[in-house]
Amino acid sequence: MNSQPNQPLPQSSVEDLMAKVIKKVGGSLVSDLLPTNKDRESNADYVFQEYGVIGELKRLERDQRDNPGLAAKRNALYRKWLGERRAGVPIV
Repeated sequence: MNSQPNQPLPQSSVEDLMAKVIKKVGGSLVSDLLPTNKDRESNADYVFQEYGVIGELKRLERDQRDNPGLAAKRNALYRKWLGERRAGVPIV
């Protein structure tokens, strides 16, 4: 713990923080696995080879929770996924 009061926290990017977490839990950055001349923008961001799982980091720049059009799309997708057994019912 830092003993200096009111000292600012070090600044890190979301990408850097996620990279640390992904590696800590056994995943890899796809960019580390690709040749340097490969188009990295068109690939996923993370891979968990042991589980056959890929991950993509998406950052929302605007709060869309109150957007009725987006809420309708989100709800329709969730109902579809429930029907396909790809999502579970939240426990309240």
